Amino acid sequence: MADNDAPVARLATLSTLPLEIKARICELAALQDERYQERWIPGAPGEKLVKVHLNEWRGRSLAALSETSKEFNELAAKHIFYTLTDTQIDSLTFSLVVLPRHASRVLRVVIAGAPPGGAAATEASTQRVFAALLMLPNLEDLRVSYEPTSTALGEFGTSLESPSGATGQIRRAFRPVARRLRTVGLVDFPSVDAIVSFLDMCENVQNLEIAGPAIVEDEMLLTQCLGMNPVLDRLTLDATSSGTAGLHLGNTWSLPLTWTAKTLSGLGFINIQLDASGIPS
Repeated sequence: MADNDAPVARLATLSTLPLEIKARICELAALQDERYQERWIPGAPGEKLVKVHLNEWRGRSLAALSETSKEFNELAAKHIFYTLTDTQIDSLTFSLVVLPRHASRVLRVVIAGAPPGGAAATEASTQRVFAALLMLPNLEDLRVSYEPTSTALGEFGTSLESPSGATGQIRRAFRPVARRLRTVGLVDFPSVDAIVSFLDMCENVQNLEIAGPAIVEDEMLLTQCLGMNPVLDRLTLDATSSGTAGLHLGNTWSLPLTWTAKTLSGLGFINIQLDASGIPS
């Protein structure tokens, strides 16, 4: 056989990889972006530096990958739209692009409100965000800060009457969403009473995370949370100022009497973090 008749080896490229490998690449790209955001964005000296990094595609590997082919675009969409923030939801892009094509892909929403030093969102804006949750059929994970939540749904407290007007309508509309949530994160709720009042809407939470100083004001909080959520399996309580100081469950001598092994026996996972000054005695 002449040399020019020899079969030509097929050149392997990114587009010729098996589907499962492409899916894995997207998964790792999403993880890389998440780690980059955690490392660089909070510590950036200013907004300008953040924009420079993002404009150079650092921290946006998945977005870049999604533009290489239709197949990668489809695979990446699972990760791109997995989590949305309140800022993203209250945008024209959400209304025109995400809702018609990708609403079913959204599984987690983070409603953090205004960044430090930023202007607080208006009542109308926060209510639009909570109303939009009704249009996310597979939403199962919701993380909320108290300020935007109370702005949209009214103040929370077991002794408070339900709000009226538009605020009351939004809260009533939110209840079916709350009932289907599997993971709930509450940040900086002002009191145990407010936490318990919000959780009263969440009947099927399996993973509960509460952060803020209010969790040490009443040692009955843990018992209340467990009693209100019979399917609860994972519980994280964080009252640290930095979110890094740890108190291991093994140090049972520093836990309140109501936080006993018997109380916690039904949980598959628990993580309690307190500052040394905030450890109940």
